[in-house]
Formats: sequence, C-alpha cells, structure tokens
Amino acid sequence: MSAFEELQVAIHEVAERVGPAVVGIGSHQRGSGVVVGDGTVVTNAHNLRGDEVTVTFADGRRTRGRVAGGDVDGDLAVIAVDGRNPFGRQFVGRLAAALACYA
Repeated sequence: MSAFEELQVAIHEVAERVGPAVVGIGSHQRGSGVVVGDGTVVTNAHNLRGDEVTVTFADGRRTRGRVAGGDVDGDLAVIAVDGRNPFGRQFVGRLAAALACYA
C-alpha cells in the first residue's frame, strides 16, 4: 500500500470515529462544533448570534443550546445542550489531552 493510500485509510478511520461528535450550529447550520462531554459543545464564537443557538446532531436531532461561556479573542465558545457524549469519558480525556498541547 502506498503512503497516499495509507493516509486515505487513516483519514477515513478518523472520520468514522469522530463524525458522530460533529454538530451543526445555527438554524441554517452556518457553523460547526464538537461534542466534548455530556451536554457540552465547543464551537467558534463567531458562529453565535446571541445567548441561544440551534444545535443539530449528526443523527438529525435538533435542540436549543445556551451559551455557557466564551472567549471572543480566541474565537471559542462553549454551548450547554441536552444530549450525551456519544463516545464516553475516554474520548473526552483523549480530546482534552490533544487540545492541551495547543494551550
């Protein structure tokens, strides 16, 4: 298998694993976010227009989320929603460790 084919396989595997955690942000899904814990979504702050936002899960479910915090300068926001993390606590721990290298 060539390096290019190995890369394609790796990208496909990652997309299958994390795809269910990706959500649409806004009534017309003007942005995206990631479920990082039970009832917690992280998105870019520029996706938000006010204190509440529509969140669309990968399975098509829609719910209203409430802005729980944000950093406009860092362009990050946390949204509180009704919904469970589809990956469990181990995924959240690995994601937190991966993000820590950018802090």
